[in-house]
Order: sequence, then C-alpha cells, then structure tokens
Amino acid sequence: MGHQNYNGLREKLADMDWPSFYMFKFIVPRTSEEEIFKIFNQEDIKTRLSRNGKYISITAYQYMNSEDDVIDVYEQASHVEGVISL
Repeated sequence: MGHQNYNGLREKLADMDWPSFYMFKFIVPRTSEEEIFKIFNQEDIKTRLSRNGKYISITAYQYMNSEDDVIDVYEQASHVEGVISL
C-alpha cells in the first residue's frame, strides 16, 4: 500500500516518540460500524450515537509501533463506506 496521500499526517507523526498510544477518531454510518470495529481491539473503543441515530462516532486508543502503523489504520478505514476521519 502506498502512503503518498498521507504526507502531512506523516510529518506530524514523525515528531512523536514511537511506540506510543494513538487516538483515532472516526464517524461512520450505523450500517458501517462493524467494518470499522474490525480494525481495532474492541476493548479500546468508545462510541457515541448521533442525535438522529444514523451515525456513530468512534474513538479508539491503540498502541502503535510507528507512524507507518498509524497510516495503515487510516488506509484500512478509508475503505469503510461513508467513513469520516477526524
């Protein structure tokens, strides 16, 4: 997988000390929530339904070994229908 679309993120991540915990935030339609859950360890996820119940916000804290691992997660998430990365 190429990381060419993540150069700005890569620069920000390069300043972090690795390995480290990283917080991911996504909003997905309820119909896609199981797909995004598959990317993370279930016990490290906090969720919140939108007011109308059509969307769910997901905050996941994951232990990552490097900036490449973080970018890999964003690449996996980019394939989930309707995902918004925050």
